Amino acid sequence: GCGKTTTLKCIAGLEKPTSGNIYIDDELVNELEPWERNVRMVFQSYALYPNMKAYDIIALPLRVQKMPEEEIKKRVTEIAEMVRIRHVLDHKPGELSGGERQRVAMARALIMEAKLYLLDEPLTNLDAKLRIMMRSELRRILKELKVSVVYSSPDCLEAMSIADRIAVMNNGQILQFDKPSVIYSNPKNIFVATFVGYPPMNIIKNCSLKIEGGKSIIRNDSGCIEFLFSDRSVNEFRNLSGDKFILGFRPEHVEISKISGPGPNIGKVILIEEAPPDSYIHIMLPDETVIVASTPQTELHCSINEMVSINVSKENVYLFDSKNGQLISLD
Repeated sequence: GCGKTTTLKCIAGLEKPTSGNIYIDDELVNELEPWERNVRMVFQSYALYPNMKAYDIIALPLRVQKMPEEEIKKRVTEIAEMVRIRHVLDHKPGELSGGERQRVAMARALIMEAKLYLLDEPLTNLDAKLRIMMRSELRRILKELKVSVVYSSPDCLEAMSIADRIAVMNNGQILQFDKPSVIYSNPKNIFVATFVGYPPMNIIKNCSLKIEGGKSIIRNDSGCIEFLFSDRSVNEFRNLSGDKFILGFRPEHVEISKISGPGPNIGKVILIEEAPPDSYIHIMLPDETVIVASTPQTELHCSINEMVSINVSKENVYLFDSKNGQLISLD
């Protein structure tokens, strides 16, 4: 793993960080015990008591606090309405569906007021269809409660649909922390660029930039890819001329057209992946590099084994340092 669960455990106080400080609401909590931090956590494993009804599972944290039963009933009913499981409160976990068990676990955590809620891959155990449905449900619940949440997920699409801010992690390090739209449109490095989004960003290695005839040309070593830019790009790119870098562009930015003649940027359609309302067109270049183009099915004008020409406009091209993978700013 990249450290998602370990990070949540450190925030909760279940593990000690080797270095650094943890603040919750500007309060340093490194030396506080878990029960002193006022955080609630939902694990990937729901850990529901099999001999208890859903009502009693949700009510248990309140009963531990010795809250009056009338107040407990009111709170349980309210949270059950919010997560839409009031109709199964008298059922035991074995009688519930996967989605209902997940909601019971959520309700048990959310029924107690806390400074922060920690959700550790809460949707992972659900089947694909239910997981997609629960994304929007979970987003609705958290917005309605107006609570602060740290949510871990290995699924970038899930994270993009739920989060206000995303921290992309790899090998225990946060590589980028920003809004989902910024993470997608302005990735700081090649790991983030290829991890976020499906189909992933196309990557062309061993590229260089030349200034020829007053124009900037991006070309890979095999000569299969060659993108031209207008005169205004010359000064912008001159300091990169001759360097080696990695070229990246997203599938939805690949323009496909009929071949007008011999030259670079020509490939063979080897697969058309139907994903209504879009089609993902897999194109093999002469050097056997495969790129993917995404287009609406209504605009699909090619077929398997057809030779096509591709292009990507300047504003949709990303350049990454070939040594460290960091994004090269063109500003």
